Amino acid sequence: MAKKDKSAKAPTPDEVEAIFSDVDETGHTNASKARKERTRRRARKAAVEVDPLSGDDPSGSNVGKTMTRAAIVVLIVLLVAVVVSQVACGLVRRAGTAQLAEHVDSASVNTALRNGVEWGDGFTQFPEDYTVLEANEQSGTIEVSVVDTSSKNELECLAGSQIQAAALAVNALLNPNINQVIYHVDVHIDDNGEIQQSSLFGFLKPTGTMKRFATFVWTKSTGVDGGFNFNCMITDLDATASENLRDKVTLPRNIIDAVIGDSAATTGAASTTGAAATDAAATDAAADAATGEDQVMGGATHAEGRPLFVSRKTMSSAADICLYSRDGAYLPRVAAVHDLCGYGKCSLGVAIPVLSAAGIDVCPVPTSLFSANTALPGFYQYDTTPMLKPYLDAWQVHSVRLDGIYSGFLGSAEQVDAILRLYREYPSALRIVDPVMGDGGHTYPTYTDEMCEATRGLVNGSDVLTPNLTEAAILAGVPYEGQDVDEQYVRRVTDALLSMGARTVVLKGVVRAGESVIRNYVACGDSLEEVRAELLPFMIHGTGDLFASALTAAIYAGRPLLEAVRFAGDFVCDAMAVTRLQPDYERRGVSFESVLGDVTALI
Repeated sequence: MAKKDKSAKAPTPDEVEAIFSDVDETGHTNASKARKERTRRRARKAAVEVDPLSGDDPSGSNVGKTMTRAAIVVLIVLLVAVVVSQVACGLVRRAGTAQLAEHVDSASVNTALRNGVEWGDGFTQFPEDYTVLEANEQSGTIEVSVVDTSSKNELECLAGSQIQAAALAVNALLNPNINQVIYHVDVHIDDNGEIQQSSLFGFLKPTGTMKRFATFVWTKSTGVDGGFNFNCMITDLDATASENLRDKVTLPRNIIDAVIGDSAATTGAASTTGAAATDAAATDAAADAATGEDQVMGGATHAEGRPLFVSRKTMSSAADICLYSRDGAYLPRVAAVHDLCGYGKCSLGVAIPVLSAAGIDVCPVPTSLFSANTALPGFYQYDTTPMLKPYLDAWQVHSVRLDGIYSGFLGSAEQVDAILRLYREYPSALRIVDPVMGDGGHTYPTYTDEMCEATRGLVNGSDVLTPNLTEAAILAGVPYEGQDVDEQYVRRVTDALLSMGARTVVLKGVVRAGESVIRNYVACGDSLEEVRAELLPFMIHGTGDLFASALTAAIYAGRPLLEAVRFAGDFVCDAMAVTRLQPDYERRGVSFESVLGDVTALI
């Protein structure tokens, strides 16, 4: 073995640098050897020609292209992940969303409010603070209450709450067993009356006084053609909220009045019952703006017939007020909340045949059963108060729909709550209130002070209030001055009742000394119209019930209010004339049967 030459020295760094400065990509410094090496590599397909100024790697790799491909792959993976996550979130959300159209109970409504609901192509969330008050397919009602802590003013609250209420209602009303959705909205108010918001991303809750801002009442009814009508009414808007909304909405004043009511009204209510009614209201309001006249109500009506009130200011004439418009062959359905007398025709014994003759489907709600009317001594009364709740519960089971609620004689103070329940369950129904409490300055034998006070609760929101002078004085809290009163007293009493929330007042039975006429007055806003009828020289029990029933019949026949009052007065006079010809006419009540043809002729 040859020994290494220990005398050989390693090259210096400078020598190494000089050697490699001459070496090309083949590893040779000699040009001829380099060419041979390139030829050999090319023949073996291993040769690579590299431009030193290019970005190519002399080793044969391509880092740039590799990085580009990797970036594209990563981007595609991210896009796929995003799409998959969106689909998964949608599936999870859908799985967690309550299907109110299929089933309604407290649990399903809680789920809907907690997780939100889908409607249209969107998804609606609800405030985190909510309460389910009722969710019952038997009663057909969903009632919830939420606390809005995200809106900074009334306009935001109204807009957001309307979307939430509509989302919940549309989902729920598709359920065949649900006919009404009530959506209460509460807010926190500071010392200046301003709406408070949550802060710090919702961690700091408002601490002001809780106050009811608005209530959205959605209802479903069956149309004449078998289809469904969805109606929404906005209530509980007070004067302050209404005024603040007017300041923030840049629309003509009268149009705002059509939506949220006149701020001077005792209670604020808004109605958006569908395109036709809303458009009609806007049209009427625009016409008012052009003429400079304010109307109490327009010609538009709700689907069920309740009037769409445009404002409660001055109206030129009560002759323009039309509370109901007949729709072809459709028979309006009216609940008659009255007592039933076995002898001495009055109350339901009058209301059922008279309304039926006008083509009205009457649904009686008996408040008491009497052996005879209270004008006769020794009568027997059975108070039906205990049965009213299950009675009305059964109506909900059968999905009874009402176009009107006509109330009269009550058996107890608690029965006012039953009527108010009907108002809540049928918010679009026309409300006709005949406060049967007494006559001649005295209450009827069964009416206590408690009952009279409870009856005052029916004044607010009544579409037509029909007291006689005794009843008007009791309700308004003014002294009774007999039947011979002047127009100043009439205005005093009717103005008081209008200020209590009645929309129109028909005051019955003004008789002035030495005259042969009886005066009835129609009051609405600043308008007071007088209607005269013949005064007969005798009195009969039950004529007040007959007047109110005939008035109701004419209203549902589509007659203007003033014409309806005139018809009712003449009809009572004709019936009294027939009654006078009957034996023992003072005790038998008013005999109207032979003149019912006049009612039928209305339609």
